[in-house]
Amino acid sequence: MLQALCVSVVFLACVLVLAAAVSCALAVRALRWAAAREMALNVDLARQKEALRQAEFKSNAFASASHDIRSALSAIAGLVDMSRPEVQSVPGIMENLDQMGVCTNKLFG
Repeated sequence: MLQALCVSVVFLACVLVLAAAVSCALAVRALRWAAAREMALNVDLARQKEALRQAEFKSNAFASASHDIRSALSAIAGLVDMSRPEVQSVPGIMENLDQMGVCTNKLFG
């Protein structure tokens, strides 16, 4: 009877050790999966930050170019307006100035 009890206790201990080993293996597997997932998320985050940085750079470059173009157009429009009184008597030049005015207004739009 004592021998059967000892065998049962040893068997139960072996089952508990096996269950603990399986639990540890599953925990290690879950930790590896979590680490891999975190690494993938970090890579995605780095890509998104780089894409945002490039988009901001392009937006700033576009804004700067737009400002430069609009400044030059304003200067041209001002020169056209200033030239009108001086050339009112010359119809060909007046037509050219009118056309330049129309074109600059279209570009402003």
